[in-house]
Amino acid sequence: MVESTIDDSYWPTDHIQKTPYDTWIQQAIDADFQVIYVKLTEQARNSYNETAAVEWFNSQEGFDYGFHTMIWAWIDTKKENFPCIAPDFTVCFQWELAEPLLAIIDRNIPEIGDMIWNPGYAKRIGLYSPGFRTSDLYYEAHLQGLASDDVIVMPELDTYLYNTTRYDVPTVGRSMVCCMFVCSMWKAAGVFGADSDSINCGEMTNWDDYALTIHEPNYQQIIGAYSLSLNDYHVKDFYAHMAETCPSMAPDYERDMTC
Repeated sequence: MVESTIDDSYWPTDHIQKTPYDTWIQQAIDADFQVIYVKLTEQARNSYNETAAVEWFNSQEGFDYGFHTMIWAWIDTKKENFPCIAPDFTVCFQWELAEPLLAIIDRNIPEIGDMIWNPGYAKRIGLYSPGFRTSDLYYEAHLQGLASDDVIVMPELDTYLYNTTRYDVPTVGRSMVCCMFVCSMWKAAGVFGADSDSINCGEMTNWDDYALTIHEPNYQQIIGAYSLSLNDYHVKDFYAHMAETCPSMAPDYERDMTC
């Protein structure tokens, strides 16, 4: 089993990693996971280059979990991705509040800004030297004629490399959360075919991964005390620049056809 994850109170190993199947299953049982087995379609399996996939994994094994990219798949629009207050969902969080809040957090706890949003923001405005604070990045964007919310909606490109660690040693490389890692492995294996270069796995969420029709129509839960239902499973084909401009407003979370 290969994955991108972190060690914590219920998982014993860190980084992008591989674990023997039986060991992983026991760890998942001990962690009280709900686990679903999903099989690729015959067409996707036939296009899956296992040698290329293994080579790609070996080039990524040991890199740190993708904290740098966590928020960028979520924020695709200037107004339509932020949480709203129940029960009528008419009062919603806005970037105008998030903008100074992030700068205040960064000023007081800079390690959080450097872990989560500063590196990605810097990539989008062409700054590749570390050390810029959030307020500095806003100002640099302004000098380029960009409002701060112009920057937050730019997609997470799979070509971005970050200052990260590999087996806890500082290095430069990809920064991938779990769903981004899975998508990237499909991409490396050739599942997306001619569309590979125009699909950014950094924009994909768990939902985006399992909603694809590269999976067989049915799935099977193999572990878990509770039944886990995958909403919108197997409903969309992959296409160029998918998941890059998607609203996600409560309570219905309706998406455009391009999402």
